[in-house]
Amino acid sequence: MGYLQELQEELRTLLGDLDEAKQKEVARFVGKKILESYRNGIASVRVLEAGKRVAENNRKGRRA
Repeated sequence: MGYLQELQEELRTLLGDLDEAKQKEVARFVGKKILESYRNGIASVRVLEAGKRVAENNRKGRRA
């Protein structure tokens, strides 16, 4: 089972007082937000790495 699936199951357990449809809705919402955050983090790392390469090339007297 993947990380997001495990998280959704844990959320459903914690939200036991809610009806099943609401549990699924909350679990999907949280999972979606975590995935979005992860993807944003990956994109940020790529931008930073590209910036570092440009800076390094400029220090060496080359253009990117």
